[in-house]
Amino acid sequence: MSLRTVLISIIVAGVLAGLVLISQAFSGSDDSTSYPIRTIGIDAVAIKEVQIRTEERGNQRAIRDPGGMDSWMLFLKEDSTAWAADDARVRTVLRALATASISPSEDDEIADSAGTLSLTDRDGLTTELRFSSQSTGGFAAVEVVIRGQDGIATDRWFGRIERSMRDSLIGEGLASWRSLDLFPMTIPEVRSAFVRAGSNETTLQRGDRGWRVLPWEIGADSAMVQGMLGLTLGLKATRFFDDAAYTDTLTGLDAPLAQIMISTRESLDSPASIEIGSGVDASGSEVFARYTTPDGAIAIVSVPTEGLNRLTASPVAYVQRQVTGVDKTQIAKLEIFDIDDQLLFASSPAAESWVRESEGISIPATPNETDAIERLMQVLTDQESARIYETDPGFAEGVSRVGSVVLTLRDGSALLYTAGLESFGGSIRLHLMREQQQSGTLVWVMSSKEAAGSGAWIAAMGSRSSN
Repeated sequence: MSLRTVLISIIVAGVLAGLVLISQAFSGSDDSTSYPIRTIGIDAVAIKEVQIRTEERGNQRAIRDPGGMDSWMLFLKEDSTAWAADDARVRTVLRALATASISPSEDDEIADSAGTLSLTDRDGLTTELRFSSQSTGGFAAVEVVIRGQDGIATDRWFGRIERSMRDSLIGEGLASWRSLDLFPMTIPEVRSAFVRAGSNETTLQRGDRGWRVLPWEIGADSAMVQGMLGLTLGLKATRFFDDAAYTDTLTGLDAPLAQIMISTRESLDSPASIEIGSGVDASGSEVFARYTTPDGAIAIVSVPTEGLNRLTASPVAYVQRQVTGVDKTQIAKLEIFDIDDQLLFASSPAAESWVRESEGISIPATPNETDAIERLMQVLTDQESARIYETDPGFAEGVSRVGSVVLTLRDGSALLYTAGLESFGGSIRLHLMREQQQSGTLVWVMSSKEAAGSGAWIAAMGSRSSN
């Protein structure tokens, strides 16, 4: 046999041996043991409690609403008050855990634990994941333990899970699950609102007759209330600051610029509140705030400045724009007095007209009187004021008192308004002043032609009386 033939035989044998080795590698026919990818086997929808235990943070819990609603509450410290969770995030994390791939491993020890995650379902079965603090190649060792209702382990196995999954759960903890919604309620649920900024503060309270402005106990402008509540309930935290380095001096919360408190029927005595500090980020688009939940939990957050600058704490801004805030059908009697408080005119509605009371006798009002009464009713019950201001004790300078108007309502209550006239820009404006019990005086300024005509009518009657 020639040398060439021998060399060719050796080369062919080597190629065939290589093909056999490659075939074994792909077919798994070597001596190493292969394990299938596993999941932890939970039903994300059935989980009712999540716990994370670490040496740094202690025990943190997330508990599903016991009423069956798909909402969660967080307890970030032992015996701490509850935080509302971002329910969408909780659902996302549980779904990710349910489908997370774990490569089983022969290692049977977690030498350096980073923390433990426990998932308890509605049947009382608990799945524990104890993570290693070490990682290799983007994966971390994990021990999986299944426990029955009695807490006794029924299964235990080890594997490797993506490090990012461990870090997002154990590294961040449940604090990252907090909801960014600062006022998680709807406008119909709100029963009271308080806004303070500088020397101004306003309390709005919902009652049987709608919203009232306190302490005046007067009707509130519904558009202003809806606007304020819409802006406030839309506030979201952009970030929570749990670091103790964020002191009141740094955040500007040692002297808050403003405060907002919102109460529902369940939290009238413990409203959710936010205090706005003077500290802002470099762009000026966010400001520090101290947020307090109805349960008393407190956190430093940042909120966007957009929207906050559209809120006002001036109580006058929330007063109803209509003078009386009542419907004409609620009026049982109209009386007009001169500046010496002498009765000039009294009238009551009758069918579709008005009757005038004179010396105890009711007589139909004349066409001119009826027109004047209807015009005054329109001013008092329908038209919106051009401006509202607070005064104490009388009209602003340049306004002359011409008399007063008393409306007696069908429920027996009475509304008293002092009328004044102001010459402004070649026209006449009517000022209607009402004293609020123990809370100052409000004036509605009416600039319509009907208001000017009503003011002139009251002044003319008073002038005829003095003559």
